Amino acid sequence: MNNESLKSWYEENKKDYNGFKNLLQSTLGTIISQQNVDILNIEGRVKTLESLLGKVKRKGYSDPKNQVTDMIGLRVITYLESDVSKIAKILSSTFEIQSDQSVDKSEELGEDKFGYRSVHFICKLDKDRANLQEFKNYKDIYFEVQIRTILQHSWAEIEHDRGYKFSLTLPKELKRRFALVAGLLEVADREFDQIVESLNDYEAKSSKSINKGDLDFEITLKSLKTYFEEKHKNLSVEKNFKSEVVEELRDYGIKTIKDLDLLLSGKDIAQIEKNSLGTILGFLRQLLLEDDIEKYFEKSWNSNWQGIDRNSLNRLRELHGAKKVSDIIRTYRIDELDNDEYYDL
Repeated sequence: MNNESLKSWYEENKKDYNGFKNLLQSTLGTIISQQNVDILNIEGRVKTLESLLGKVKRKGYSDPKNQVTDMIGLRVITYLESDVSKIAKILSSTFEIQSDQSVDKSEELGEDKFGYRSVHFICKLDKDRANLQEFKNYKDIYFEVQIRTILQHSWAEIEHDRGYKFSLTLPKELKRRFALVAGLLEVADREFDQIVESLNDYEAKSSKSINKGDLDFEITLKSLKTYFEEKHKNLSVEKNFKSEVVEELRDYGIKTIKDLDLLLSGKDIAQIEKNSLGTILGFLRQLLLEDDIEKYFEKSWNSNWQGIDRNSLNRLRELHGAKKVSDIIRTYRIDELDNDEYYDL
């Protein structure tokens, strides 16, 4: 196939390749989500005509329509190195992998080198998926899927875009510095994996201990979530359940889960839950407000919220007196919200 016929073929099929690329991105994204693997994103591209012509010339392909296996390229970017293997297993169970053309770039580096470490798979649809209506027009098309961590991705983008083009002319010192950075990123990838593993172990240990009544754990987001999952399961963890709540508890003087449990002792839990809007964050703030509203505003409140539900406010007036509560909300410029409005957290 000469260049002119290849150009014509490319223009005729570019739309179909883009459609297949979009379908693959959507399908793979859905499957990864269903497997509960957290990723940064899935990038996708169709090879440009310039890139296609260059590869055909470079490789000396005589039948480029069948020999070029990366007309469509997907890139799955994970947060953790351990998730790379999880994505690889998902690919193996979802598509037909061409093992003889797939490669783990980290293995090519050897034991004493650092650099580009993505995993590349050449795939096509398996028979079952190829028979589905939405895939039937794409059954014989190969595509490439790269898997890399976010740190590997950063390295590849810089090295390929800034360094690779000049690899023959870079001074030795700059080449050495590139290698050092690649080594540091590899170490960082492994450290992140170990940290996450340690966090998971801590969560499992705290859950087991809290369930047995051992509450001597430092207040953290993890230990708080575990405590409420074990002791107050009807409360939900809201999306904005962040470190501010830990800071508020510590500023108030609550340093451990045991401290929190002691504070709850003797409190009207049902009433606090009623005025908490059903969330852990709302529950904790309502608890501190009911315990000592003056102390809360003096030590813990840090302008993270400026509105309070009317039902909660009425409850505080019953406990602390209408005048005290009115003076405090006036001093701190707290808005009284209608009963059906949410805290501005």
